[in-house]
Amino acid sequence: MIALRPRRGHGLVIVAAALIAAGSSGAARADLQITVNSPSDVVDANPGDGICETAAGNGVCTVRAAIMEANHTPSGTVTIQVPASRTETTC
Repeated sequence: MIALRPRRGHGLVIVAAALIAAGSSGAARADLQITVNSPSDVVDANPGDGICETAAGNGVCTVRAAIMEANHTPSGTVTIQVPASRTETTC
C-alpha cells in the first residue's frame, strides 16, 4: 500500500507499507526512511539494498529510484520524503 501525504511547507511524503509474501522466512527489516534529493528521472542502482542511489556511492536519490527501492523492500514501512522544491513531474 502506498499513501501520499502532503505536508504543508515540507513537500510530499510517500509512505509505502511493504508486505511480506506468505510463507517467507527471515527477520523483519527495520523501517526505511528515504529522502529524494534530485529532480532527475534516474533508476536505482541496486534495488533492495536499502540505499536510494542512482550509482554506487553517489548519494543521488530520485523519485523513481526511491520508489524502486521501496518496491524491493521485503517488509516494514518505507517513508519517502520529497522536498517541496522537488515537486516537478513529467509524464
